[in-house]
Amino acid sequence: VYVMVKSVVILGCGPGGLAVANGLADAAAAGKVQITILEKKDHVDLCTPHPRSLVNAAFADEVLLMHERAILGSVQPRFIAVADITSLTANGVVYTSKSGATETITADALVIATGSSYKGAYVKNDDGLQKLEWLPKITKG
Repeated sequence: VYVMVKSVVILGCGPGGLAVANGLADAAAAGKVQITILEKKDHVDLCTPHPRSLVNAAFADEVLLMHERAILGSVQPRFIAVADITSLTANGVVYTSKSGATETITADALVIATGSSYKGAYVKNDDGLQKLEWLPKITKG
């Protein structure tokens, strides 16, 4: 029996993107689906526990969940770190890589799970600051 492998591209790896990827885990393990996730961050922001980090700075390390740890199943999706999504086409996505190159990925199905761009005080900075550098900035008046 021939099984056609479908390619699924997920834009975003927050709660929505993770739910889709985890929902496809059995199909990926069976070789029916290849999952690619395009994401700007290297981690999932779990916003609910962030205030606890203000009280206990060591907790900040625990609330930053790397994508690979959040994916269920035996087959990990392909993660592509992107700087920006340039456009959507009839059969894929055009994006700018972190190195600045413009690239295209084709897909049989596209899931847009980009969520919000909330930049509250509890969310990890994208400017490369380590926890010990940014935590004092958000705890000062």
